[in-house]
Amino acid sequence: ESHFPIYTKEGRPATEQVVIIGSGPAGLSAAIYAARAGLKPVIVAPPIGGQLQGKGVGVENYPGVNESTGPALVQLMQKQAAQFGAVFEQDLVTSVDVTKRPFSVSTNDTTIQSHAVILATGADSRWLGAEGEYNFRGGGVSTCATCDGFLFSGKDVVVVGGGDTAMEDALVLARTSKSVTVIHRRDTFRASKVLAERVLNHDKIKVIWNAVVEAFEGIKVRTLPNGLTVQLAEDGSVVEEDFSKLRVKEIRDRLDAAASRMEEDFSKLRVKEIRDRLDAAGISYAGIKDKEELVRVLQTSIADAVAGGGDDDDEDGSGGVGEVEERPALTRVRVKYLKGDGPTEIACAAAFVAIGHDPNTAFVKDQVEMDSGGYLKVTAGTTRTSIDGVFAAGDVADQVYRQAITSSATGAMAALDAERWLSEQGFCTK
Repeated sequence: ESHFPIYTKEGRPATEQVVIIGSGPAGLSAAIYAARAGLKPVIVAPPIGGQLQGKGVGVENYPGVNESTGPALVQLMQKQAAQFGAVFEQDLVTSVDVTKRPFSVSTNDTTIQSHAVILATGADSRWLGAEGEYNFRGGGVSTCATCDGFLFSGKDVVVVGGGDTAMEDALVLARTSKSVTVIHRRDTFRASKVLAERVLNHDKIKVIWNAVVEAFEGIKVRTLPNGLTVQLAEDGSVVEEDFSKLRVKEIRDRLDAAASRMEEDFSKLRVKEIRDRLDAAGISYAGIKDKEELVRVLQTSIADAVAGGGDDDDEDGSGGVGEVEERPALTRVRVKYLKGDGPTEIACAAAFVAIGHDPNTAFVKDQVEMDSGGYLKVTAGTTRTSIDGVFAAGDVADQVYRQAITSSATGAMAALDAERWLSEQGFCTK
């Protein structure tokens, strides 16, 4: 059941001022601006969909939003749009007719007439379809190095692809990652000569030619109540790790991660409660420099958390620091060679699939002008398309940036352009 106002024809005008197709950052930003302008927009899109709502997507680079997830951010945008008067038709668009006025937008259940339409249906990332790819999305497998690369700073990562996007991703990742391995199915890159040469000459980037990723493989990780993480075996039991093989920095990083998680969980507690739970967690390592002592602290903290992590005796949850969470974590990719041979397993903490995107524009093909890649063409500096009254926002018209923040910006632009156009046509006189 939806928590937002659902569109019904009853009480609505015969022709809407504006219909927005798509409910990602672009569509919802357009809805917020349009609603505040009194246009009472209708947002048409399935309740679940869009890249930002994808599996395990975290958001750390949207201004003002800290440690949120894609679905949580979308829900906040939906709530804000609804607050100002937007309504939702939560269904898939089956067809759009912008060849005659008013325009019509059809779903499985209804057809909505509108003076203006904002197209914000985004672009889907292309995936390999390899084994394990879906399972490790959000656990190391991604299609956006700009979005997720920083999460794997200091680690070994893989990039799959041979075009400009793959080259750009590899160069971006090389700034923060320990190493970057580019896997390409051919013996030459399709990318521009300049980008290809920069990748080939970079001392942190290695290229594996004539190969494809056959599978993404890894482990399952459990985040314990005190914030520490442990590896799980296939049967769900905790794997006993040999911490003595870790570097001092790696041990400190794991303790730091636990400490930051505890700080987040404790932020709403009284000082005495915070002190009591910090003492109970026993993760103090201030001033400890000796590696053996650090190992002992880590082993003790994990053992204590594992022993008490499954207890549900305290109904109010006061007996633990946080909730136990489990997630997949990529550790390697399995490679198949089309020519020659080489290493069949590449150890990595993340793999970025950079083989392109497909804009969701098929439903307006032969009606609205597009480029050869299917992206909607807009007048420079605006969101206006080739059809008066039809506007494009977000990735559906952007094959360069493809970020939530840039989509939101063009969504706001589309609403402003639509409002101005409606006023010029005399549709906003009331």
